[in-house]
Amino acid sequence: MGESLLTHIVGCYTSAQVWQILELYFASQTKAKIQYKTQLQNLTKEDLSLNTYLLKVKALVDQLASVGHILTTKNHIDVIFEGLPSEYDTFVLTINTRTDTYIVAKIESLLLAQESRIEKCIATIDSSAPLSSANLATAKRPFTLGHSGNSSF
Repeated sequence: MGESLLTHIVGCYTSAQVWQILELYFASQTKAKIQYKTQLQNLTKEDLSLNTYLLKVKALVDQLASVGHILTTKNHIDVIFEGLPSEYDTFVLTINTRTDTYIVAKIESLLLAQESRIEKCIATIDSSAPLSSANLATAKRPFTLGHSGNSSF
């Protein structure tokens, strides 16, 4: 019996009291596991910064570990990937097709670099000058031969 369990049963005088305390302890552990797993499965990045999202994942993984459910590195990384939006699909696909073994810290580092690239791309698109309606009309006009717009076929 582990030290943490011993501290729970100190002061029990009968085996019935010990069993009752142990039942309550393990029931609460099971309930906590279910709660943390559900929160982890439902966690998505949405409008969070990537760093905040990664910290929330880590907190839930740690909470699961505190109740005796330790995720493997692969499961931890899979949880991170599951909550990411579609902008990260190429990144996730690339990582998943590699044969290298990654640690969580490396994935987090690579994801933060990817987030910077995504934000840079979005900023570039947002700062682009919108096309005027005249430019749009010209851009939508079909290609024609000659200068007058009439083809001589």
